Amino acid sequence: MKDTQKLLHTLNSTYSRLHTRYENLFWKVYMGDHSLTEKMGEAEGRRDAFASEPRNLQKVLDALEGAKGKDKENLEGWKLYFEKYQTPPELI
Repeated sequence: MKDTQKLLHTLNSTYSRLHTRYENLFWKVYMGDHSLTEKMGEAEGRRDAFASEPRNLQKVLDALEGAKGKDKENLEGWKLYFEKYQTPPELI
């Protein structure tokens, strides 16, 4: 149970950090500071790399095997998220 909560904490904090960095740069560029365009692209790339990392999906699938209650519900959300951003193995 503790491992599941640790995984959820890691996924939540990593995504929050990556997305916040991208969003902050996006709005600065959108408002006219085009000197940050390259940094914004790099931040977007790091966020997208997190979403498309097959190991993240596998960790979630492994944790789902014994999960219950709210932890299971949260893991199901992450499963859906990662599945949407990854190419199915049979297509690679």
